[in-house]
Amino acid sequence: MNCQSCGMPMDKPEDHGGGRPDNLYCKYCTDVQGNLLPRETVKQNMVQFYTQKMGKTPDEAAIEVDKIMATMPVWQVGAAPVSEPPVPPTSEPIIPTEQPTEPVEPQITEPTTPTEPTTEPIAPPVKSEEETPTT
Repeated sequence: MNCQSCGMPMDKPEDHGGGRPDNLYCKYCTDVQGNLLPRETVKQNMVQFYTQKMGKTPDEAAIEVDKIMATMPVWQVGAAPVSEPPVPPTSEPIIPTEQPTEPVEPQITEPTTPTEPTTEPIAPPVKSEEETPTT
């Protein structure tokens, strides 16, 4: 098995990050607990290795490391951030929910009056004294 961050062969349990044989990353790409280091830290460590052990210039090493890291699964464009486990794709798109930044006050609307006149009277007509029967 090779490290999914730098490509180094991991033949022994102690080659794996944190000494855990199930870890996908090597001891050089992880902290002592086996957690993957940030990409820039891994890159710096690899460049240092290539300059000290492989006799490359810093520029040559940086170019070589960029090529290698571009092929590593964890550093692929679109890969999940290191702090989050990979999420399997779903058939439905994930729609983010937006939270309002300020409380929204309800809008009160005034009742509107009809724009056209109605044919029905609004109140019953008042009878005059002449129309009222006397007893």
